[in-house]
Amino acid sequence: MSKEEDLKIELVKPKLAETLINVAHRPTFPFLVIQLERTTKTQTLVSKVRVDPMLYEHLIKQYGTNELVIYYDMPVGKIEAWTRDMLMSFRILNRLGIMSKPETWVAKSKEYIANLLAGKKPPYSALPPADEKALNTAKDILSAAGLLNEVDKKIDLISVARDVAVSGTKDSDSIIYRLAMAVYHSKRLSDEPAVAKLEDPGKAYLALTQNSEFCKKYRFIIEELEKIPPPARPEAVKTLMSFIIGAYIYNKALTTLGGT
Repeated sequence: MSKEEDLKIELVKPKLAETLINVAHRPTFPFLVIQLERTTKTQTLVSKVRVDPMLYEHLIKQYGTNELVIYYDMPVGKIEAWTRDMLMSFRILNRLGIMSKPETWVAKSKEYIANLLAGKKPPYSALPPADEKALNTAKDILSAAGLLNEVDKKIDLISVARDVAVSGTKDSDSIIYRLAMAVYHSKRLSDEPAVAKLEDPGKAYLALTQNSEFCKKYRFIIEELEKIPPPARPEAVKTLMSFIIGAYIYNKALTTLGGT
């Protein structure tokens, strides 16, 4: 048997009957009707939805919070709720002073959505200054996770961050979010990871938990991660680190654009 045959792995899909049964029995239901209204006045940023107590507790368990955030993917016309690991990342970056609270982010994004729909964009001068505190905080966390050296060596990351910032089509929170998603999904979409070490997020998690200085300074981050069940924790770490990388390369790009 050749080495190629030794390394060959066959992926076995479920049988048709098994697939039909599993899909047909999946507990998926309509949850909420959102009725849109045209207005030139103040737009809705936060809505309260009353739900059954048992469903409320279930949703809290699933999302880790009673504040769900709905996003709109404009190119494909998709509206969905962000997942638990995303919401956790938002909370952490907000507490670190890197990203806004969701309702503030929603308010800021309205202008950019309107500009995109109207084919407009802010002038180059609209670039904000680099946030040195956010840059240093992100650098501190990436260093503790053992990711900083690789991120610094990837020139393309800064170039992409600079390109998105100069485009003027997104607010700062949305830029960090999209940079995070570009890093997170890079391996799946191109077969080449933007940050190779991030493909084994368990190591980054262990590096953080074994760093006494980090645990003392950023104990709340460890506490947030510990709320995630162990089987799902590495992926949550990957999501969080992708956001930290996004914040780091965005603010680093702004320094190269004279934003300080």
